Amino acid sequence: MKIFIDGDDIQHITAAKITFDTLMKGMEYRFEDDSEKTRIIFDRVGTKLLQQILNETGTYIWWNYSSSFVRIYRSDQASEETRKRIDEYIRDTLNSRNSTIILDIPPGYIRQVLKMSATYRDKFAKEFNVEISTIVAERQVRVVEQQASSKLLTVATGVECQICYELPNYFLQACGHAFCSNCLKMQLSTKFDTTLTNQSLNIKCMISTCDSPLLLRDIKTIIDPKNIPRLARASLDAYLKTDKDIQQCMGTDCKQVYRKSQHPQSYFCDACLKTYCVKCKVEYHLGATCDQYQALLKLKPDDRLAAYNIVHHHFGDDISPCYNKCFSRN
Repeated sequence: MKIFIDGDDIQHITAAKITFDTLMKGMEYRFEDDSEKTRIIFDRVGTKLLQQILNETGTYIWWNYSSSFVRIYRSDQASEETRKRIDEYIRDTLNSRNSTIILDIPPGYIRQVLKMSATYRDKFAKEFNVEISTIVAERQVRVVEQQASSKLLTVATGVECQICYELPNYFLQACGHAFCSNCLKMQLSTKFDTTLTNQSLNIKCMISTCDSPLLLRDIKTIIDPKNIPRLARASLDAYLKTDKDIQQCMGTDCKQVYRKSQHPQSYFCDACLKTYCVKCKVEYHLGATCDQYQALLKLKPDDRLAAYNIVHHHFGDDISPCYNKCFSRN
C-alpha cells in the first residue's frame, strides 16, 4: 500500500510527511528491555487487558509472541498511558507469580518417592505452604510456593496446556485457550499432508468443544516460516477437492489453477505461458479440431510425428494440400 501526500506548499507537505512517518512508526514497547518478562503480557489475561486498553485509550496495539514484540500506535499521551498500564500488569504479575522448584528423582527411587508422596503433601506442604506433586512420566517432584493470587491473575491461575497438561507458553488469539508452542507446532505439522480433505484440514482450537479458528497471526507465530508454503499448498489442495469447477493446470509440475466453467474449450496459463485444450487435456493442438487431433493420435502413434502434424501451419486450412492429412515419415 502506498500513501501519497499532494499539495502546492513544499513546507506543508514535508511537515505532513514527518507527522505521518512518526505516527506510523509508533512506540516500541519492551518491559525493562527484557524479552522474557515482556512475554508475560501474551497470556490469556494479558491479551484481554491489551484489548481493554485498546478500547479505552483509542490506541492500536500490535504484538508478536515469537519475538516478544509490542508496538503502540497513537498520540504520545495515549501511547504513554498504554505503556504505563502494561508495565503495571507485568509488574503485578511478577510479584504474584509462584516460585517453582523441580527435583529430579534418581534412578531406582521412583517407588520410594511414590510411597512417601502422601506424607509430603500432608505434612511438608502444609508446614511450608507449598504444593508438592509427583510427575511420574518426567521422573520429577515439583514444589510450588503458594502465594495470594493477584486480582489480575484470577483467570490465569492453574492454566495448563490442553494437550500435554504442562505449563503453557502460548494463548490462542481468537479463544484464549492455553497450549505449549511445541504441542501446537506438532499438531500443525499434521496439516502439511496434501491428501487431506477440507474437513480434515480444518485448523481450529484443539479443544473439542471450541470451534474458534487459528488466526493467521497464530499460524505465523507457531510454525517455521519455511513451512508456511507447505501449509498453504495443503490448504489449496483441500479446497480444490470441494470445488469441482476449479481445475489444476495440465502443465508439468505447474501449480496454477483455472475455472472450467469460464474456460470450457481452452485456457491460457500465465504460469506456463502456454495454451491448453480442456477437452483433450493437452497443450492446444493448433490448426486441428479435437476430433482431428484424436484421430491423428490413432493413426500416428509416434508422438513426435503426431506433434508435427498438429502444429503444421496448413493442417486446418481446407485449401491446403495438407488439409486433414497425416504426413509420411519421408
